[in-house]
Amino acid sequence: MKRILLATVIALIISAGVSAQEPMSLDSMIMAAPTIVVATVESRRAVAEDYGASRLIVTHVTLRVEQSIKGSAPQTLVVEVLGGTLGDVTLHVSHVPEFRVGDRDVLFLSGAPHAVSPLVGSDQGRFRILADNISGQPRVLMSDFEPLLSVSQVGAERRGFARTMSDALTVDAFVTAVRDRVRALGAR
Repeated sequence: MKRILLATVIALIISAGVSAQEPMSLDSMIMAAPTIVVATVESRRAVAEDYGASRLIVTHVTLRVEQSIKGSAPQTLVVEVLGGTLGDVTLHVSHVPEFRVGDRDVLFLSGAPHAVSPLVGSDQGRFRILADNISGQPRVLMSDFEPLLSVSQVGAERRGFARTMSDALTVDAFVTAVRDRVRALGAR
């Protein structure tokens, strides 16, 4: 399968601040996100769309929203992500999440139409939900699959954090912590 990276994409990413973005704190992410949801990917469809003078691959991701943590979202939500596979051509954009059908996440949505990434802080705005193999309990991981042990870990330099799934926050604990911060910040 061919991989492509266009000069236009590089310029677009640099101008969007995706490539070298400083890690954001949880509070910064909450303030920047008009909508925060727990959602599962139902489908995705790659299409070719015009971005300026170029035609690029964009993936339309359909999400089934389980709950809104901040803002209000419909039960079904479609977000656009730059990149994807169309025929034998793949466009992969660094730090832009790739969603698969069945993925379950806590998403900090930017609300920006036609953005490189629909998430605040690009891939930082995605918290993966996976079941712990031992207990079967859904746990929260950061976008790079690092177990999230505490909300204070969001945006912090990662040194010496435990790497066991069973130590990661449960979905309920993470959602409660984010809701508490939304209330404390007065971010509605």
